[in-house]
Amino acid sequence: MRNHVLNFALVFESIVACIICYMPGMKKPLRMYPVKFIWWTYTLPFGILIILFDEGRRYFIRRSPVGWIEQETYY
Repeated sequence: MRNHVLNFALVFESIVACIICYMPGMKKPLRMYPVKFIWWTYTLPFGILIILFDEGRRYFIRRSPVGWIEQETYY
């Protein structure tokens, strides 16, 4: 997370998406409606799984730098 431009872009993108989704008056012109809280909860296990997968991948790459995992996940 040392790339400050990418970090800013991720935060900015999330803020713009929330503004567009929850701003009053966007329902009719863009045919959008607020996302219910329960719909957000379905994504949490997938987000946690992605983080765990990536941290595990990086752990195994550090243990064997020229191993199979590094060869298959980097190009």
